[in-house]
Amino acid sequence: MAQVGSDGTVEFPVYVGAWTNWSRGGRVTGSTLTLSHRNGAFLIAFIALFITFVGSRLWRIACFAIYPFLLSKGPQDGLQHQRHATLRNATDGTSGSVQLMFATWAWRSRAIHPFRRMLPVVAFSITITAALAVASLFSARISSAMGNEVLLAGQNCGLPLFTSDTNPTPAQKNDILDPWVAERISSYANYVQRCYANSSRTDTCLPFVKKRLPTNIDPNTTCPFSRSICRHETGNINIESFVNSQADLGINGPVDFQFDMRIITHCAPLETKNYQKIVSSSQNTSYMQYFLGPLTYEGNNDANDSQYTFVAEQQSPQKLIKPIDSSVADYSISSKLSRIYDGSTSLAYSSFAPVPELVQDDGDSEVIFLSANRIIYTEQVDDDWYAAHQEGANEMSVFYPNETLHAPFYLADEPASKIISTAYTNFSLFWLMFVVVLGLTIILLEFFLETTVLFLDRHGIIKYPSLEWFSNNTLQLQRMAHEELGFGTWDGCVGPHAIPVTAKGELLAVLNRSNPTHPKLVDSFECPKLDKEKSNDSGTVKMDGALADFEKNQASSNKQPDDSGITCLATDSSQGENLDKPGESAVK
Repeated sequence: MAQVGSDGTVEFPVYVGAWTNWSRGGRVTGSTLTLSHRNGAFLIAFIALFITFVGSRLWRIACFAIYPFLLSKGPQDGLQHQRHATLRNATDGTSGSVQLMFATWAWRSRAIHPFRRMLPVVAFSITITAALAVASLFSARISSAMGNEVLLAGQNCGLPLFTSDTNPTPAQKNDILDPWVAERISSYANYVQRCYANSSRTDTCLPFVKKRLPTNIDPNTTCPFSRSICRHETGNINIESFVNSQADLGINGPVDFQFDMRIITHCAPLETKNYQKIVSSSQNTSYMQYFLGPLTYEGNNDANDSQYTFVAEQQSPQKLIKPIDSSVADYSISSKLSRIYDGSTSLAYSSFAPVPELVQDDGDSEVIFLSANRIIYTEQVDDDWYAAHQEGANEMSVFYPNETLHAPFYLADEPASKIISTAYTNFSLFWLMFVVVLGLTIILLEFFLETTVLFLDRHGIIKYPSLEWFSNNTLQLQRMAHEELGFGTWDGCVGPHAIPVTAKGELLAVLNRSNPTHPKLVDSFECPKLDKEKSNDSGTVKMDGALADFEKNQASSNKQPDDSGITCLATDSSQGENLDKPGESAVK
């Protein structure tokens, strides 16, 4: 339970884990996961990465679905093949959209109707990308939609009770409870001054689910008690509130656990002239006794009268002119409560049994006594609560209070079990599980989709261009390029997740960079190399293939070949030597 210290600071334990916020609608939609800021940040980062990965898998599924509808029989131009290869190999919608747009622009003057053929596919990829972006934004509601309501841990909730084995007397109970109650009243008073005296609130204020309860105050109502005991027939205060345990008090619970409560408080100054008596003590001190109903707990007997409700030292001009002890409080407050149960006073839970004029069969009655401790005023005070009209000693020209006054008083409820806090992060457990389950379903579907479709296609259950789909894979396209040149004995050529591999030790074609604007794969033995035959006595050697052309071009431009002019990157498999430079290790 939240605790307010004597300095007004607030400390409260918050439950960290899964719980149900019933104000969110129910057990499913109200399921909440509360984490610390640090752990919440980790979870948010994981959700972002998870959704990004799921989005890429969903893109692959979408491409797999539309792929058959884009194929055509017979030879097709380069734009058609590039469109298929892009859809087959793009890792996500963003890269696919960009690649398709670049391809469309590159073929604008070389392909037939490039825009008409490509724009629908580009629009499809952009739509998928936009949908995934919206889904990512929506995923943020996993956290933001649950607000800042957190559940108090509540390790120390409840009423202070005494065990039967201790069996303390009422006086002993008061010795224990009174200091505790006094400390709470003082700390709550400080809290009210700090958090409700002005519109601004500090971080040390308890963040209740409602800053203020809905209240209607009528300052001009009739007397709630018998007319004979009220000081005024009208002009009394009526305070009415209608609260819901969940929405207003923050008591977390299902609908059948919630309750609505209407609280009506009538406050009226009492006329006590006919309910008081002055008595004197052996120390020549006069006291005023008030007879609003006898006390109901032990220790209320007195030598003068056993039926008084409250007693206070009688004010007098002689008392006021004496030195005042500065340690005495200006005012003292005491209260007596009468609780009603089934239409009658419950003496077991009441501190006094009120006189008939104060009895209310539909509500509790509480009388508060405000005693002025030798307070003097320089002018008369007409306020009913602090009234002062009795003239004191002439030389002082002061007034002292008429008498001890009375008014109903109600203590605040305990802090609610649900508060507002920005020190924690809330997640919707329902939407979190929904995203995780849906995401895992998409991942598994994408992983097994090709295998399932291939199986159904082979057994004639469905028709799908599986061979075209598998062959347009990046690694398969690379395999076919090398295999067309006669390189490699290949396995893993067809099938879902198939990786083409060669026999052990086989080497592949190399990149011919003799024309930097048009590189291509060539046989490593077709690389520029020295011919077996030597030329004439000039000492030069005969060269064939691309190297001869390369050297000729170098000579005509008066440039000397260097490392940047390497035409092939390969290793002669027969000699194991690096052919890094034209003619090196290539003499046969």
